[in-house]
Amino acid sequence: MPVPLWLALVVLLAVAVGLQHLGLGRTSEAVSAFLTSSTVLFVPLITTVALRRAPGPPLWLAAVVATVGIWLMTGATPTGFGLGEALGLGCAVVFAVYLVAINVVVPRDDPWRLVCGQFLVTGVLMSIVGVVFGREPLAHAEAGLLLANGELWLELLLLLLLSTLLPFTLMTVYQPLTDPTRAALIYLVEPVIAAGYAYVARGHELGRLELLGVSLILVANGLVELWGARSRPQ
Repeated sequence: MPVPLWLALVVLLAVAVGLQHLGLGRTSEAVSAFLTSSTVLFVPLITTVALRRAPGPPLWLAAVVATVGIWLMTGATPTGFGLGEALGLGCAVVFAVYLVAINVVVPRDDPWRLVCGQFLVTGVLMSIVGVVFGREPLAHAEAGLLLANGELWLELLLLLLLSTLLPFTLMTVYQPLTDPTRAALIYLVEPVIAAGYAYVARGHELGRLELLGVSLILVANGLVELWGARSRPQ
């Protein structure tokens, strides 16, 4: 595969992650979560325009239902459209392009090489972003205390393995086996699982609107699976 095409995929991920983190510091978590999750709407649009392969009506319906569910679940309310909102929306668009690109690029290359390339390029670019946009560096004493904190290293290890290496490896290797719009809908189950974990581990209960949002996300995925089951040859 030509190197520019390979680099395009990994740079897309790095840019999406960078936009998301920069946006988080400039708007509320709820608004950022909703804007980032709007990827589910941009994926079918990009698939239609770029690949000229429009998803079926059930996928469009499920995308809209899931978007409403995310809106209710995050409690995102209009707060004006500023820089933080623009960065969050930009993250959603770039990540949508990334999801579509996975289905195009991975079948033409070695997915394991792409996984390694993603982590390497993203790590380098995010280090640069941290230096350019980060706050004042820690004092030597503060840095020493952090490095000596065993719990911090354990948390970093869990974040690295469970939140980064494992999910992005599974995404790169197995997402090309399904439609990118369907994959985007499946990924929306993430906040549902997070809400369930928060309830079990921290006792954080969901309100009625949040529960309705969770239900809509699950219904959207159920619609897609039901449609897929009926459309398969018997």
